[in-house]
Amino acid sequence: EAYLEEIGIFERKDEINNRTGDVETVLYCKNFAKEVSKIRNNVKEVTEEELAKKIAENKEIGNEGEEEVLKTEREKFREEGRIDLSMTIKQESVTNAYAGYDIKSYEDKNSKLIEYDKLIEVKTTRSTSPRFFWSSNEIKVAKREGEKYWIYLWTNWNSSKKSLEKIQNPYKRFFIDSTEEPKCTGYFFDKI
Repeated sequence: EAYLEEIGIFERKDEINNRTGDVETVLYCKNFAKEVSKIRNNVKEVTEEELAKKIAENKEIGNEGEEEVLKTEREKFREEGRIDLSMTIKQESVTNAYAGYDIKSYEDKNSKLIEYDKLIEVKTTRSTSPRFFWSSNEIKVAKREGEKYWIYLWTNWNSSKKSLEKIQNPYKRFFIDSTEEPKCTGYFFDKI
């Protein structure tokens, strides 16, 4: 069920039950007979149009996840009386796609204005499993920045069960402290 939701066959929506007035999560099956047939028959190929659609959907939920983090980071500092910090939090991904993170923020209300001491890379997935792509540039920046670098990982996006896991210094966690090595899903060759 989670897999079918992740690939866009099922969709969860929160709706109000007309009889009880309670909010309930409803699972809808989209009319994707072609995709269901591919799964049933173990067909692996994907058309260019299907791939483009999937990439666009992933980009859209990625942007939504970033916007949500940006909003909550700003609200946190407003509530703590640091409107100056709140107003200067920056969505770096909009102006610099190669920064290696998405949002420049502050660790806490005692941070100094304009000295960003928290760099956030936002990952968003519809899946219940916390898997994501982490680019070599993002890894390099995470290694360099250490404790300043965070991954904010949204899972179950677009459902009532969405959750956020905050991972400080992910380079240390995944490459130094972990007994399991991250799985490589591809290689980039820049010299032959």
